[in-house]
Amino acid sequence: MKISNIKLHNWKSFKDIDISINDLMIIIGQNNHGKSNLLSSLLFFFDGIKIKEDDYFKGAEELFVEVEFKELTNEEQTTFAKYVTEACEMKVRKTVKMSGTPTYNGYTKRYSEENAWLEDDEFKKLLKNIDLENSPLSKLKKMISSEFEGNSKTKQVEELKSLREEYIRSHGIKKNYVLEESNFLGKANIAQGLLGDVYYLPALKDTSDELNLKASSMFGKLYNEILLSDVNQNYSQAVKNLQDAISVLNQRNGSVEKEEDLDEISKLENDLSNQLKDWGTEVKIQFKTPDVPEVMKSYIEILFDDGVETDISHKGNGLQRTFYLSLIKLLAERSSKEVGENETSTRQASNMLLLCCKSKYFLFEEPELFLHPQAQKQLFDDLVSLSEGNQVFVTTHSNNLIDLEKYKSICIVRKTDSGESEVSKCDEELFQRENDRDKWKYLNWINAERSELFFADKVILVEGDTEAVSIPSIAKKLGIYKHSFTIINCGSKDNIPLYMKLLNKFKIPYVAIYDVDHQEGKSLEAIAVSDRSTRAIRECLDENLGSTISMENDFEDVLGYRPSGNSKPLAALEWINNNQIPVMLENKINEIYMN
Repeated sequence: MKISNIKLHNWKSFKDIDISINDLMIIIGQNNHGKSNLLSSLLFFFDGIKIKEDDYFKGAEELFVEVEFKELTNEEQTTFAKYVTEACEMKVRKTVKMSGTPTYNGYTKRYSEENAWLEDDEFKKLLKNIDLENSPLSKLKKMISSEFEGNSKTKQVEELKSLREEYIRSHGIKKNYVLEESNFLGKANIAQGLLGDVYYLPALKDTSDELNLKASSMFGKLYNEILLSDVNQNYSQAVKNLQDAISVLNQRNGSVEKEEDLDEISKLENDLSNQLKDWGTEVKIQFKTPDVPEVMKSYIEILFDDGVETDISHKGNGLQRTFYLSLIKLLAERSSKEVGENETSTRQASNMLLLCCKSKYFLFEEPELFLHPQAQKQLFDDLVSLSEGNQVFVTTHSNNLIDLEKYKSICIVRKTDSGESEVSKCDEELFQRENDRDKWKYLNWINAERSELFFADKVILVEGDTEAVSIPSIAKKLGIYKHSFTIINCGSKDNIPLYMKLLNKFKIPYVAIYDVDHQEGKSLEAIAVSDRSTRAIRECLDENLGSTISMENDFEDVLGYRPSGNSKPLAALEWINNNQIPVMLENKINEIYMN
């Protein structure tokens, strides 16, 4: 099963928020705006962290994290039958009150309060003492046959059961999907194991803590699931050999003739017993079978040989991080591996199936730390691969971990003036026309750096290269340039609306700059084409977020210089550096950067 939705109430900086979830979730936003709070809500739900007083939103006394699941397997549908909808979905809420104990409650199908007597458990109570006058059973009285009173109680009960079903059908009574009051599955804690496993990579400077073999660490989980499992025949044989060795040492004090090397142990027992005979007691030395996984954990060492063989703690943070991410990738590959036809052991196959079928959720905080740009791009490809069959949640400050083509995976977290976190996300298809979808894909292939727009305080949309290099250069010359503004070369005037649609959806401020293109000598047809492009830009404008600035007739005209040759952007920069900026253009640049 997979997570389809998360609902938060009074969780840290989130007052009330409802977020749809994809297989890959890239969570971005400024520091201290709530990115990590979103991840921690899942850790709380899956019992990965303990609740603290500051986890409650501003003075709240109660909070909950509610998770909706989809795509339940047949086995999961059977396990959670009570809670599964016709659409094969399920909702579970984890609630905790201040100074209280967290509880899990599921949503289940129930009749309304008015029709609660129709529920199986309530109806059974009514049938114990059949009362057609002073109970809800009176609603069935008109449907009861004349021979009812003369029948035995068993027949009466059967008739009432049949009449209940008829009553439900005839009145069109439907069940509602409501939160139950009792514990989910009747258990106090169900998150770990039943609902899947969470693998969490914090934003660590030193990954050594996560590379140890404690059960909660990533490597510890990998070690336990892969190396110390019945799937690993070598491990199983090693455990048996150790147990056999220990049992040999304990084969003493019986009727069997003792081996010479065992006599020494027996002599020690006798000598000690003689010392304590006045106390009426005997001494026996028993060799206990050790906890094999713990023994193996105590003696494992991860060594790296890059010319100098040392343990992982003596290597750089970049290598530590990369190794850690490699473990995650390996685990994902192993967990998605199908049981082969050559499996010979039923038990082995069963364990592998269990490993494969269990839902896995990977949570990463800034996994790009200590990785150079090219390695970050490789990391993103690995995260995409990991999300195929699993669910991956990532917080990041790197545009290398963002693909504009995968805009549905992007989630922007912001804090309002009141200190409450909110989320901007796009769940629908932005580009209805196939041509627009293809154009969007190719645009981002051409220039992947455009993804930095998600981190900008304001996005400046321009038609081409000349504007893209000239506008920032003029702003610097005027002393009004802002690093928090990002300029995006859209490639053409016709492409500007595509970016406006995206920015509108994610609530990112912008200004669209375009040429009117009514130059002398242009044909009426060319002018009409330009006007259609202008209308498309104006129709996409959300005045609460963006604005438009037009150039008469084009940018070069307003600049007062028309570069020639093939290096128009370079020629424009040279002209800007050596000449006074025209007042009209200066006003427009001020409008871009100062409004």
